[in-house]
Amino acid sequence: MRLSHIVVVDAAKAGVIGDDITPDTARIRSMKQEMTALLADWCEGLLRHQINAPADPERHGALICPDCGFLHGRCADAVYPFIRMARATGEDRWIQVAVAVQRWSHTVSHENGSFRNDVSGNNWDGITVFAVLALAEALHEHGDLLPDATRSRWMERLERAARWINGVDWADHGTINYPISAAAALAAASRVLGDGMLLDTARHWGTWARDYFLPGGILFGEGPRVPTKRGIYAVDALYNLEESLPNYALYAEITGDAEARALILRSFASHLDFLLPDGSYDAGWCSRSFKWTLWGSRTSDGIAGLLPYTRFDDRIAEAVWRNIEYLHSCTHDGLLYGGPHLQSHGRPPCIHHTFAHAKALAAALDGGHFADKRRDLPADKPRGIRTRPALGTTFVSHGDWRASFTVSDVFYGARGSHASGGAMTMLWHAATGPLCVSSMSQYDRIEGRNMATMRSETEIAVLTPRLEHGTFSGALDWNATLQAGEDSVAASGRLTDLQGEPAGEFLLETRFEKDTVHFHARGEGAVFVLPVVSRGGERVEWSAHRVEIHKPHASVICESTGIIRGDANRIFHFVPGVQAVRLEINVPAGGLDVFLQVRR
Repeated sequence: MRLSHIVVVDAAKAGVIGDDITPDTARIRSMKQEMTALLADWCEGLLRHQINAPADPERHGALICPDCGFLHGRCADAVYPFIRMARATGEDRWIQVAVAVQRWSHTVSHENGSFRNDVSGNNWDGITVFAVLALAEALHEHGDLLPDATRSRWMERLERAARWINGVDWADHGTINYPISAAAALAAASRVLGDGMLLDTARHWGTWARDYFLPGGILFGEGPRVPTKRGIYAVDALYNLEESLPNYALYAEITGDAEARALILRSFASHLDFLLPDGSYDAGWCSRSFKWTLWGSRTSDGIAGLLPYTRFDDRIAEAVWRNIEYLHSCTHDGLLYGGPHLQSHGRPPCIHHTFAHAKALAAALDGGHFADKRRDLPADKPRGIRTRPALGTTFVSHGDWRASFTVSDVFYGARGSHASGGAMTMLWHAATGPLCVSSMSQYDRIEGRNMATMRSETEIAVLTPRLEHGTFSGALDWNATLQAGEDSVAASGRLTDLQGEPAGEFLLETRFEKDTVHFHARGEGAVFVLPVVSRGGERVEWSAHRVEIHKPHASVICESTGIIRGDANRIFHFVPGVQAVRLEINVPAGGLDVFLQVRR
């Protein structure tokens, strides 16, 4: 772990990256140097997995995934970071690998000019917008590095794909990130091809997208584009911050759409609640959180794409910088792992994470405005407890604690794709980082080739703190209520199964004190399950009513009026890629009190 500056709740305290704490000192390297180094590391990692088999055109130039074992159809997006490396280093080898991966993309091409998501098993063509963005920006920024014949081939392929995008009715094609990204792709292609028709269509979709911003600035539509009966919207912070807003910003830059620019800036500000002080995301409540890792979404490009807008709001640079540092802490041997504990769990990374985020880094380095000093973000200071009704989620910012609780009934795919029932979806402390996180209640591979394959039941242990009785859980009650007080949040409802059948009633109140969280649980016959985030190797001391977990710079102590069961063996879930120690305590008739304390 490198020394790193992180602005935290109290400037006198240390900052947290992943599980490690580092001094709050000035950065040795500038933001641009940090991003340049990370891009180089990632591209070298990608290159080590590029197939060199000229006699096999179906594979030559593609990137083999060390975890999934197959070729992700979108790996040709690496063309942009590869050619950006050619510019940065002057080394011809990067031209050669960019040409190879782009040539391989014909393997996933349709006759109509679109691209498909995978070589086999997934013919989804919406991802053509991302392929066009990568190819158009590679040509716009670095096309002069290519031989004339190669540049002409790329231009021809870009035109075919852009014309396909131009003919699609994006109002009915995919979630909200697709029409917004289509607007960006068409604008980017028009800039390279000089095609006014493409630019006109880009403006059409850029204008159409304005209706999908709530009055406070939140972008919705990652799922149903209408609210539920409870008035809750399909919002996904990761898709918004890492894909839709950066692509909408590119569209606005090319077209000069001032209204879109104002929307982007207001939307970014409204999303700052979802960025934790260490650069990770609070996203367990989101509509598409089945692809959540603590650093972002498994298949989106990253918040770095917003960096050009730093000239309008310098908090963007700070948000990007912190997230870059978190990404760096999850990078090993040149590849980005799916969460801070995936390597400790023993699984290799999916290569999709790296080539997608490398593309955003390339865009940021080509067009970004870089900060030379740090600044505060809203999450750094306690702001109390606030409920956002349109999200069905309550956010806690109390002392050194950050937390969220959700009753969202927006599900993308199967019921249980994220926690509900007023469950705690995040508990974060300035001295430790995350202590509790939610996960999928049932591991349905909603996007089979974009989610990790389960190899044993131990890889999908539910991490959500909850009351449960057999197959019935409070985290499955999408009719539950959530009440917020000055320093507490109370969830109440029925223990429910995955089919929606209710059983007994439950109450789970969470009260925030200086360095302690007090849980009070009621529910006849129920068990309070409290998985505490802990990387394997952290020492655990266990007794009947007290468990102490020794983290690098603090101890986490759980004490209870009931007997604490479990063991020190770690459980794990791919969503969001962390290990935990599972604690469970029976709830007696008079209720149960559990205290979780951080001691420095």
